[in-house]
Amino acid sequence: MNMNGIRLQLLLAKAGIASRRHAEVLISQGHVAINGKVVTQLGTRVDPATDRISVDGKLVEQEPLAYYLLNKPKGYVTTASDPDGRQTVFDLIPDAPVRLFAVGRLDYNTEGVLLLTNDGELAHALMHPSRGVDKVYHAKFREELTPMMIARLQEGVDLPPPRPMGKDGQPLPVPAHHGMPERSAPADVRVLKFTSRHTWAEVRIHEGKNRQIHRMAEAVGSSLLKLVRVEYAGLTADNVEVGAYRPLRPQEVAKLRQLCGLNPGAARATQFEDRSRSSQRSRPERTNRPAKSVEDRPAPRRFEEQKPAPRRFEDRPAPQRSDRWQKPDGRRPAGPRERFEQATPPVE
Repeated sequence: MNMNGIRLQLLLAKAGIASRRHAEVLISQGHVAINGKVVTQLGTRVDPATDRISVDGKLVEQEPLAYYLLNKPKGYVTTASDPDGRQTVFDLIPDAPVRLFAVGRLDYNTEGVLLLTNDGELAHALMHPSRGVDKVYHAKFREELTPMMIARLQEGVDLPPPRPMGKDGQPLPVPAHHGMPERSAPADVRVLKFTSRHTWAEVRIHEGKNRQIHRMAEAVGSSLLKLVRVEYAGLTADNVEVGAYRPLRPQEVAKLRQLCGLNPGAARATQFEDRSRSSQRSRPERTNRPAKSVEDRPAPRRFEEQKPAPRRFEDRPAPQRSDRWQKPDGRRPAGPRERFEQATPPVE
């Protein structure tokens, strides 16, 4: 055992083979070998520079670390595959050059900030309850939240059992539950606005229990109509459209690692295209047209060569009167008024 190296499960997680927990399972079941020798002891340390690590006979190669921020839309699951054939969040990033996994999960109907990476060390640290990573949600409650309900949410409540979800994302009946109920930690809750019958509230929590915000709402006698995660570990989806993504900047990755107590300079991020506008639209390439030379441009016409301006009204010829109704002596026939005056004798 190399005491100066890193733990084997951590190396597998960093290489994108599996999460740290799944890597421990692979090691325990004898799928991992070091320099051709199978090891099953957890905590075995290796030197990535000299030791040859293989999983089921395939050599493990270190791949560049990737970090994405995705603005998850409604109607996607956060698993790598779905037995019901539903779309996954990884379908929104089809051109990712490395294998990714989600940092935590968002429900089928929940929208908002979701981190995707192949950095198992950072993902494990962000999801660990001891780190207390901030998660901020905007939740639409079915009823109007009373001060008593807000106070209970802020102090922490006994959570009902999590409901299983159907294929359409709707909760199924609650199964029988035995044992002590889970309790939520104190949360920051503030009302954003009241509608005619509903309440929009901001909920800030530091833990990540299964369907926690939904269960908190049920604990105070309400339910949620919509849930959006607007912030995770200080990262927001500002300027990222729903269904789009962008790579994290190096300073953002360093800040995340520092937040979790990791070495900020240990990450080696690879470069990706920014798809913050849309993950499916592509802009047409702009062609560089050659500029026309002065000789190719037509010379401007001189003033006297241009079309003459239209004549003014007083310069136009007078209209010609028609001689269709003129008499042989040149006089025009009498009009109605003249005929009336001729037929009516003058009054004496």
